[in-house]
Amino acid sequence: MTTIDESGLFYPLIKRRDNYQKSNRGEYYADYAIYREAIRQDCIGRCVYCDCHENENGGPQHMNLDHFRPKAVPRFEHLRNNPENLVWACAGCNQLKGDYWPDRDSDNSIVGNIGFVEPFKESYRDYFEVQVDGSLLPKKVPAKYMIEFLGLNRISKRKNREMRLVKCKIINGFEEQISRVRHILESTLGDDERYELEIVLSWLIETRDKFPTLLDFTLYPLVDTPNQ
Repeated sequence: MTTIDESGLFYPLIKRRDNYQKSNRGEYYADYAIYREAIRQDCIGRCVYCDCHENENGGPQHMNLDHFRPKAVPRFEHLRNNPENLVWACAGCNQLKGDYWPDRDSDNSIVGNIGFVEPFKESYRDYFEVQVDGSLLPKKVPAKYMIEFLGLNRISKRKNREMRLVKCKIINGFEEQISRVRHILESTLGDDERYELEIVLSWLIETRDKFPTLLDFTLYPLVDTPNQ
């Protein structure tokens, strides 16, 4: 394990696959839930809005397929089963976003200071700054609107981000101490001092090796596919 860059903990770039599965007729399947796993993988298991990972949110069963352009808006009804319009979202963000759209007569996701950044087209890192307590600060519009409308600083999501930073500091702290002890062991030491330091080093490494579970962004296999 190596030290972790804190800036890489949040809002990684995501990319859609080139093609989504279609029926024998060359059309997208009518049941959009078929694309659940594909969208989950494309969003690397994270809510595209608050950035919580499904492993921090009780598992994939607590995540939803969100229609970025709401299927309830007549203008976007034709996108109902189009996977290009689907994103991975935690249940809370999905519920808060609901069927809202800034301008129901326009395809634009941002109108003036309100709206939603399209997660597969722009980097959220350009819009949000993560503070040490896990809260998000807006960097440019419509970040302030999104933070307020989607409750992106609600305590559970803020704590998720704060704990990532805490865990990162713990992991990096252990790496620094392991390097320090190894460096000292390269110097001239008495047998007793060397023996004691080797015990310390063994404990540090043994403990460090258990850390992958601290920041676990693994996509585990889906056990089932819950209804939306």
